[in-house]
Amino acid sequence: MRYGQRNGILDEDEDTGLDGLFDRDEPGYHPQTNPDPSGDNWSYSYEHRHDYSHINGTEGNRADPDRSQKPDTEDINNNGYLDLDNDYYSYSIDLSTDGPAGGLPGQFLIEDTKSNGWRLLRIPLWRTDLHSKVGSADSTQIEFVRLWISGTDTKTTVQIVSIDIVGNDWQELPVGDGERLEIMVKNTQENADYTSPPGVKQERDPLTGVLRKEQSLVLKFTELGPGHQVAVYRSLFQKQDYTNYEKMRVFVHGSPSKTNFLIRFGADENNYYQALAPLRQGWNDIAIDLVRITQLKGDQADSLRAAQMGYSLKGNPSLSSIKRFELGIINPGTEPISGEIWVDELRLTHPRNRRGIAGRVSVDTKFADFLSLSGNYSRKASEFHGLREKTGSGSDDSSQNLRADLRVDKFLPVGWGVSIPLGFSWQKSLSRPRLMPFSDVVLSDPDKERTVNRRKTLTVSFRKQGTAANPFVRWTLDRMSGNFSFTGQQGRSPQIPESSSWSYRGAFSYDLSPRSKKSFTILKRKLYYLPSKLTFSATADNSGSRSQNQYGAWTRRHNFTLNQNFSLNWGLLKGLSWEYTLKTKRDLRTNLDLSLQNLRLGDEVHRDQTVSVNFRPGWPDWVQQDYSYRTTYTEESRSRFQAGEQRGKDAQVKGTLSARFTLQLPKLLNSIKLKEVGSKVQPLSGSYSYSHSSRDFGLLRHPCIGYQLGFSGKPKVGSDPSVSQRNSSSSSRKADISTGIKLLPRLNLKAKCGYKYSSSRTSSSFISSRTITVPGLTLRWDGLERLFFLQSLTRNSNLNSSYQRELFKKGAPELRGKALLSSSQKNNFSPLFSWVATWNNGIRSTLNFSTSSSSTTDYRNGVVSGTTNSKTSSLTLSLSYSLSAQRGIKLPLWGNIRLKSNLDLAASLALKSNYREIGRGSLPPMPQQNERTWSVNSKMSYQFSRKFTGGAKVEVSNRKDRLRNTTRKVREVGFWGELRFD
Repeated sequence: MRYGQRNGILDEDEDTGLDGLFDRDEPGYHPQTNPDPSGDNWSYSYEHRHDYSHINGTEGNRADPDRSQKPDTEDINNNGYLDLDNDYYSYSIDLSTDGPAGGLPGQFLIEDTKSNGWRLLRIPLWRTDLHSKVGSADSTQIEFVRLWISGTDTKTTVQIVSIDIVGNDWQELPVGDGERLEIMVKNTQENADYTSPPGVKQERDPLTGVLRKEQSLVLKFTELGPGHQVAVYRSLFQKQDYTNYEKMRVFVHGSPSKTNFLIRFGADENNYYQALAPLRQGWNDIAIDLVRITQLKGDQADSLRAAQMGYSLKGNPSLSSIKRFELGIINPGTEPISGEIWVDELRLTHPRNRRGIAGRVSVDTKFADFLSLSGNYSRKASEFHGLREKTGSGSDDSSQNLRADLRVDKFLPVGWGVSIPLGFSWQKSLSRPRLMPFSDVVLSDPDKERTVNRRKTLTVSFRKQGTAANPFVRWTLDRMSGNFSFTGQQGRSPQIPESSSWSYRGAFSYDLSPRSKKSFTILKRKLYYLPSKLTFSATADNSGSRSQNQYGAWTRRHNFTLNQNFSLNWGLLKGLSWEYTLKTKRDLRTNLDLSLQNLRLGDEVHRDQTVSVNFRPGWPDWVQQDYSYRTTYTEESRSRFQAGEQRGKDAQVKGTLSARFTLQLPKLLNSIKLKEVGSKVQPLSGSYSYSHSSRDFGLLRHPCIGYQLGFSGKPKVGSDPSVSQRNSSSSSRKADISTGIKLLPRLNLKAKCGYKYSSSRTSSSFISSRTITVPGLTLRWDGLERLFFLQSLTRNSNLNSSYQRELFKKGAPELRGKALLSSSQKNNFSPLFSWVATWNNGIRSTLNFSTSSSSTTDYRNGVVSGTTNSKTSSLTLSLSYSLSAQRGIKLPLWGNIRLKSNLDLAASLALKSNYREIGRGSLPPMPQQNERTWSVNSKMSYQFSRKFTGGAKVEVSNRKDRLRNTTRKVREVGFWGELRFD
């Protein structure tokens, strides 16, 4: 606790007893005769590990690993309040009989586990006759365990090695009245009567060499009535696919009583396969023929043979979707029976190791320069799979492709300069599954469930190159280009018996751009009266599809659109230019009329418009200036559920006005005879930008031109009142300025400052923010290698330092008083200093120290609601060296070693610190983070060949949490290799 605030961290000055006093402050304290007057100290040591007399002490328990260095509290489960309710399950164990108090002796004892007073007890948790319930106990919310001993008048010691909550993935199904089923395990270590199945060997731990226990699931049944069954089940997290196996086997150990074993597997309790097998005493190796059991779904003869083998099914199970197992026992006799069976090694065997073949053939040919033909054929069997795949695709797949490309222009005179490529392609793919879809039945005729797709494509395009002498051709065909394509597709699949689609696409473009600039002179300035670019293009797309599902229902779709593009670039004067682009998309399914009297090209559904103006005056020569304005406008029509109806238009406009300048101070000062001063200063650069955006929904018409060009924030048209979206707008202003000065011949100082103000507005809020950066300083000292103490050691060296201060505020537009939401101040020395040097021996070193701090204050109604302060710093030293030894280097015990390429070495040392404190309201901040980290890294890499590069790295680091007094250590050694495939 700090400043009356709980931080959940146990500091050293807080580790007192419940009396709140340290030993030295307790009455009667004496370091030798009475070191713990209150008797509240914690202590425990491995040397006296059986002495638990001070295990619950509260003073000094910061060293208790079970406490995790948390403060003492009665709120053990951290739910925020003290739990006083007694809600629990109570179990009473008679240690003299190893059974429930007043119950059956030995009921909890596991056979053959008694040794020198030790025994293993297993207590069923949810047997209602073995426990009592106090309060409102909930079995789904168990948080604590309480142990006590009663019934003895003398000092008694009870040793407990461990208390484990154990369970089983198998759960009991309901049993009949008077019958009982218990799920247990038996293994080679704890049960003397247990023997492993034939051929099953115990595994040996590779580290300790000790044999691991081998165990079986035990189903113990009592008073199982004639014709009755008991069973357990297990649900899997993910479905399993067993279609690639032919057998399922399981070892079952039968009891002296005559019983039948039952196993079910499937998707759930209503869809499963079932197998029955009589059990003899001892181990039985039961095999289930997965191929035969799936024939229950086949014709009558196959189903009869499968039934005679004890197989049956319920619902519609599939080996491709197994998520549940059931194991059970059936009493085939006429008298109740009791006993137990053991189940072990449930497994899949006999995988379908069928060969899978895949192949591909391709042919390409070319006839001179006017015709090329190509084709390929590929096939892949259902069992074929790649190296990274475990199984095949489950279907026989094949594909065929043909393509022909014809240069029609080769049959025309060369002087025409036209290009007319014509292309045609045909594709077919066929897939025949091995299994019936969503089933495990092997298809006798895969063609009935085949998937076929056919696709054909025709493309043609036109373009003329060069410039014709005929003016009509020069202004028409020379400037036109176009293309046309047709695509048709047909297919069928088990789910979609019939489907087809088609697409007609045509494009046309016209370039009216002048071949050369045209101008006349006014006041000694050239005026360019023609645009530099003027283009128009249109693309029509008419496509549709229809498909029929397996129930005979048809689905049809049709799209008919026209995309138009217009682009204009015009440089009126040198340095003054403007650009305009317009892109529209029209829906031609409605309101299409191609008559000259009532020409209408559908309804416009989308529009993109961009306008930009740039001005770069070239005078005076000592100032570089750049002014620009750019706006983008987007409009989207929204349709009602009924085709053709509209719910208005959604419009968005973004505009940016910017100005940049660079004042060439050295040139200006030289022109006024201040050459010496001009040689020490750097150019003065500055910029200013204003950006704004607006978004409006449900407009009934096109907004006004001022809105589209970004001059007005209001569209000045009506809107649909049923539209729920809220209109919004935002703006920002940004300015910065920078310059520099040469303090010494190789010592330069750069300075900058910046300002940014932004705001966003909706119908319910108006939030602004302001950021001021002042100052921003960078100091650089080059040529340190010329200093006398470095001249003989380094080739080059430089020193850098940087500082930046940033002030930030956020809130309502006035940003003061009750309108202020937060404010912050950041100070960054990044770096405070950075020294880079390349030494004469080729080693490159960097020594860098950086530090930063920030302070943030949050406000509510003008009153401080919280503060956050943070500080970080880092000191790093890095070294790198590239070793080249093609002639060889001598190493002890290794002799002369030659390196074919460079060996790159790198090492670094880093020291870092992070500190953060948080305060609430006007209270002083409390530390939340205080960490110190140091790390040492070394790396090396070597290119062994043109395609293989390898390396190694070593890392040692410690991160100490000074608040919790913990240290995290990392010791890492790694190797890596990179293989390139060209």
